[in-house]
Formats: sequence, structure tokens, C-alpha cells
Amino acid sequence: MDDLPAVQELAFPVVPVAAIRDRMTAVKQLSHEIMREHVHYGSVTGPEGKKSLWKSGAELLCMTFRIAWRFEVDDLSRPDEIRYRVRCTGMSATGEILGDGMGECSSSEEKYKWRRAVVEQEWDAFPESMRREKFNRGKQGSFYLTKQVRTEPADYGNTILKMACKRAHVAMTLGVTGTSDEFTQDLDDDEQGPGDPPSDEPAPAPRQPQRKSESAPAGQREPPSTSDTMKGERAFIERKLRETGKDLAPLLAEAGMGSLEDLNEDNFKVLKGMLG
Repeated sequence: MDDLPAVQELAFPVVPVAAIRDRMTAVKQLSHEIMREHVHYGSVTGPEGKKSLWKSGAELLCMTFRIAWRFEVDDLSRPDEIRYRVRCTGMSATGEILGDGMGECSSSEEKYKWRRAVVEQEWDAFPESMRREKFNRGKQGSFYLTKQVRTEPADYGNTILKMACKRAHVAMTLGVTGTSDEFTQDLDDDEQGPGDPPSDEPAPAPRQPQRKSESAPAGQREPPSTSDTMKGERAFIERKLRETGKDLAPLLAEAGMGSLEDLNEDNFKVLKGMLG
């Protein structure tokens, strides 16, 4: 036994438990004290209560942990489809590769392939193979039909490339920072959640003015909150942000708002104009 060579202990680059604990604490503080809903992440979803990480949130996490990134783009487009597959690689300040994430986007996706017909005449002008009627879920369990026509894929080329990059960036950030316990990308970050009011839902019929004799005495009825009355408008702004890839924070500042909870009819028009 004494003649056997000594077994050398392998040196694995193990991160100390204390450092991992500090990192997790920093992520929790960043999420709860700095990040804001509808700015850095979407609504909390699912039984685990995770937040859907947005592009601005991924950038904030990368800035916090000093992670640089680069993109490698594969153009998989065809004559009738715009499609990109992107790899996002995260790197340390010294150039060490920390990990990567993949993302893909295509003009064949539902939200890019179809759009609502502007007028009845436009829908009639399209051949049957390039138009359809689609059921949409309305409010309070209702349904309605929307007439849609095919889009021109090239019109969304830049948007699709940016969306593929964003998906890859978010995937890389979650993996490299180890924050999947706090955030998720399970629900695509550019999709409305199930049951959310669609942006093209027909406007409700105008309400008849209430007679004074029919109005309730003062103090008995509270007016609806801004967050309730502007729910559809907030969903529209969130969808446009995801489609355009723009960050909400500078738009809020320009509109003189603190968050989307401050949305009213006036600043909704301002945000809508800036988002195109």
C-alpha cells in the first residue's frame, strides 16, 4: 500500500456558498427595489409567481453583474418568410465566455402573419387564400369575429430580427445570472397572456347619458379606478412595446408618467403616437 502513488486532489472552480448567497440576495434586492413591473418585467404569471423578464430587465441584470454580450445571427429567410435564429453570448469584463442563449423569430408567427383588415373593402379585395375570419376572446367570456388579411413579411423584417435578438438575450441572461427562480421566459415576452383583452377588440357601444333622476345619490357609488378603466389601453401599450422592442422608461419620462398605472386618456394618446 505504501508503494501506491499519492492521489492528487482535483481543483474544481467551485464558487463559495457565501458568494452564491450574496448573489441571490443582490438579485432579490434588484427585483424588489429597483425593477418595476411593465418596465423591466411583465405581469406575474403561473402558480410559482415568477415574473416574465423583459429586454430592459435583462439589460439591468447584465449591467449589475457586468456582463457584456454579442449576437450571432443566422438568416433562415425564404421568399415568403422572414426568419432569424440568434445566439447571444455573455462575456465577462476580461472576455471570458460565461454562457449563451438562443432565440428565434419568424414572420409566420400568428401576430406577424395576420393583421386586421382596415375596412370591409380591403378584406374583399384579398384572395380567399390570404384572408380569414378569426374568433377572438372578448371581455367577460364573450367572443367576436375579426376579419384579417395576410401581411407583407418584409414589412416586419427589422422587428423580427430585433425580437429574435431579444429572446436570445433574455435566455442568456437567465442562464448566466442564474435567476430562473425569480424570472421566467416560459410565456413568450411578446405575447399577451391567456385571457388578456386583445388589442383589436371592438370598442364598446356608446353609453346612453344617465338621467339625473336615475343617478345614485352622492357618496353611494365610487367611480371606477384608472387602472380598471384603462386596462385595455395598457394591454395595447404593452403589446406595442414588445412588437417594436422599445424601452418603456424613456417613453414614460417623455409623457410625464411614473408608470403605466398612471395611464389616462391624454397620455395614452401620447404613448400611442410615440410607439407608432
